[in-house]
Amino acid sequence: MPKRHHNGRVDREANSCRCHLYVVINDGEDRYGIRKFDLSLYSHSGDHAVVQRPPPVLIRFESESSAFFATISTKIMAMYSKWPKPAVPVFDVCTLSIGLGPQHMSLPSQPMYLRVGDKLVALDESSSEILDPPSEGRTWSWCKLPQTPFTPYEVTSHAVHADGRTIFVSNKTGTYSLDTESKKWRLHGLWKLPFTGRAHFDPLLDAWVGLSGDPDTLGYLCCCDVVSTGPDSCSNMQSPALKLSKEKLFCKKPAEKHIGATLVYMGVRRVCLVQYFSVEDDVSCSDDLPQSRNLLRLSTFSLKYDKKGDLLAETHCPVRCYKLPKASKNIAIDDPVAFWI
Repeated sequence: MPKRHHNGRVDREANSCRCHLYVVINDGEDRYGIRKFDLSLYSHSGDHAVVQRPPPVLIRFESESSAFFATISTKIMAMYSKWPKPAVPVFDVCTLSIGLGPQHMSLPSQPMYLRVGDKLVALDESSSEILDPPSEGRTWSWCKLPQTPFTPYEVTSHAVHADGRTIFVSNKTGTYSLDTESKKWRLHGLWKLPFTGRAHFDPLLDAWVGLSGDPDTLGYLCCCDVVSTGPDSCSNMQSPALKLSKEKLFCKKPAEKHIGATLVYMGVRRVCLVQYFSVEDDVSCSDDLPQSRNLLRLSTFSLKYDKKGDLLAETHCPVRCYKLPKASKNIAIDDPVAFWI
């Protein structure tokens, strides 16, 4: 994989150690709490992490789904809440203050939010928009994007290109790109990216990295070459070369039932695996049925290639495991929503 020049991006992202992980956790029907996890704090664990109580809630919002939460800069936005229109609540994780941001031009139904540099792209079945952040002499504003040439809720994976302006999106039948500056969609081929959910560009690996989208390799990381944005790339009908991690990162224990997982990018060659899973508690009375409980696991890894060029994911710090609120027990849980800010 050829190396690229990134104008100091590596140095900037290497200083991300002051960031924290923020996870949006369901606290009950239509109620979501934002919790802050300090991954720099050491905790004894190893492969058998002690189940802990999660950190206290920083703030709660009423929302229909965690899918309506997005981030831009140091702010977490609750896009579909019961706040007065036409504003949405915005929580700044640095100042711990609440402000107001602009509501969508069209009410979202099943949005997918993609952070692209200092902008936020929202793809939805009814409307696609891009949010420009506030700047000197200019307020926040949503702008219309061309309608997607596919159905957004059928998207299987997506990634931001190394150029910092182009989004690649795959569904079951093809892969498309959107240049957020020219605001034009392009079809790159009748193939799909090998991930599930979001993949991340890493400058030292010079590749996109994410969770494998193949059911036969569930629980593995994979990486692939970054697709060119040049005009010739649209005639390429083959998917990019990919590599699987040597070890399985989750779904390793039969007693654990996998619910959902998200890979969060923490900076150069560092990722955090955020996973929801359930286990059945043992009961002392034989007449009682075992009760399942939902848990949150956080695992951080350093990524590199070995001498053969294979992808390695080395444990960066001990695994942490947390109880999820009891109120979430009977609520449908999908992939976690988490941000590194």
